[in-house]
This record gives sequence, C-alpha cells and structure tokens, in this order.
Amino acid sequence: VLGLLGQEFPMPAVGHQFSQEYDFHEALVLLVSHSGGTFSTLAVANLMKAFTSRIFVVTGEWDTQIGLALRSNSQAVFNSCVFTTNVGFRSSEPCSLSLVAIHQLLTLLLLYIANRQTQ
Repeated sequence: VLGLLGQEFPMPAVGHQFSQEYDFHEALVLLVSHSGGTFSTLAVANLMKAFTSRIFVVTGEWDTQIGLALRSNSQAVFNSCVFTTNVGFRSSEPCSLSLVAIHQLLTLLLLYIANRQTQ
C-alpha cells in the first residue's frame, strides 16, 4: 500500500501494470504490529484514514502510537478499533511469544465471527 499510494510516483506491484488502480474506499483494514510503533504500519494507518474508517489494529498494548492514531479518528465507526494481546512491551525477546499471542487473538476473533454467522 505504501508503494502504491504513499509516493508521488507510485510504484507498481510486481506483475501489475502502471494503469491498474485499486479502490480502497470503505475497505476493511487489519494492521498487525506488536510494538504499535512500527514505521510502515503507522504510515499505512495514516494513509488509509483518507479512504476508510474501518481500520483495526492488533498490538501488544492498548496504549501505543498506532492505537492513539486510530482512536483519534473522528470518522471511526466503532468505539474501539484496537485489539490487544496484553503481552506488553518486550524489548529484547524473540518474537515467539508475541507471535503466539497474536495467533491466539486472531484465532479467537475468527471463531467469534464464524459463530456469529451461524446464529
């Protein structure tokens, strides 16, 4: 998304022509950043605010830079758009714990949505 929309001269995705356009209007966006301060994820969040208000983030804590950026969105459809793993800040640890926590959260979210669809 940054390569296509975040530059004055957009870079095409591999295998696509220059003339191909993407419509991100009211798209559902899910961003994943354990720290909540990853440059590219934060940049995509700010960029996508112009196209949609349906932006969600999975992060390690509720109070992160990306969470603040999304909570300040006045056009937000939902009261809270931040899903947290409650793992917290981990400065020097392998990503295995973060990855397992994010996997568990996304699995529970998928099961919840599937359960709601059958009701």
